[in-house]
Amino acid sequence: MNINSAPKEIRVNNNAKTLSTSSKPSKDIPLSGEQMQVTDYYYIEWPLFRPRTVVQLVSGGNETCPLDVGPRTQLVGGIPARISPVNSDDGVVREFTDLNIKFVWVPPCAQSGVWNVQYDEESEEYFVRVGGVEGNPDCETITNWFKIEKLGDYYKLVFCPSVCNNHYCNAICKDVGRDSEGRFDSAVENLG
Repeated sequence: MNINSAPKEIRVNNNAKTLSTSSKPSKDIPLSGEQMQVTDYYYIEWPLFRPRTVVQLVSGGNETCPLDVGPRTQLVGGIPARISPVNSDDGVVREFTDLNIKFVWVPPCAQSGVWNVQYDEESEEYFVRVGGVEGNPDCETITNWFKIEKLGDYYKLVFCPSVCNNHYCNAICKDVGRDSEGRFDSAVENLG
């Protein structure tokens, strides 16, 4: 994929508690004085970890194909991601809005670069992986939707989809963060 301009960085702090999920207005997400745009590519970085830690594809367990979304120490770069809100008539990404996150590069063994939450039978936990479906907001794609929330000087990623207003596809809200193995961790319940 051709990237016309250098990706921007999203500085994320996911070592904090989830903010209250009461009704909140959608706010533009400013990065370096500019609004976050759906047409731009972004590196997602964990600023509190040194050396520099970016979001990458990592292999979980005994997998040979890196399908898990996870942190990796890296001095430069990372895998750029595109952020696609469920609705954005003006092309601006806003806080508390359902959105897809899609890596612009994935290995051939991956179905897609779209992040989603998948159940791992071995650990009996849910993890963020690639292989999701972009767009199509409904109960069938509920595991593909995330949100960005402001937290102090940073932003955090949250799994808290509201694209399905059906009591059969309720999802709990949880920060996307690290598990004991360094993978991102997110939980979902009542998917069917």
